[in-house]
Amino acid sequence: MDGNMQSKTTNEQAHSSESRKLPSLRKLIYIALGALALLWVVPEIIAGLGSIDIQGVERPYLLTFLFVWWDAVIPVFPSESLLNTGATLIASGDLDLQVWLLTLVGGLGAVIGDSTLYWFSRTVGRKYAAEQLEKAKQDPKIGAAFEVLGANAPLVIVAGRFVPGMRFVIGVTMGLER
Repeated sequence: MDGNMQSKTTNEQAHSSESRKLPSLRKLIYIALGALALLWVVPEIIAGLGSIDIQGVERPYLLTFLFVWWDAVIPVFPSESLLNTGATLIASGDLDLQVWLLTLVGGLGAVIGDSTLYWFSRTVGRKYAAEQLEKAKQDPKIGAAFEVLGANAPLVIVAGRFVPGMRFVIGVTMGLER
């Protein structure tokens, strides 16, 4: 019986080592590019943004709108931090802007940015991902997830605004789905 248990354990170890494969070259390249972005590109963006003198900007409301708009499409821009910092500076008297205008342009930027992402996903994204999407929907779990999204779309969209990282995912998913 001891020999039977030992051979079973050896077989399980062999099976588990076979199931652990090394990442493919493509995955390693993606990991390297992600690390490059985190270690080089993001600090460069932050350094560039840190040198902006908001008092010297001619159109701070336009800059705020564009930041929030692009944050919805390319979620690297720190629009929430920009809005919080702007409101704090206004409240402390260090920035001569109107809070209600900052709030208005931030809201408009968010709505127009989310709409841009949705329509980009709906037009361009569907063109390139339609086949993969239909193939993925064959999986019962993914199909059920899309049914939930379809039945509760307004709730999912609003709730997704408050979950970090989900606004982008939900915008793309809703755009790809009818």
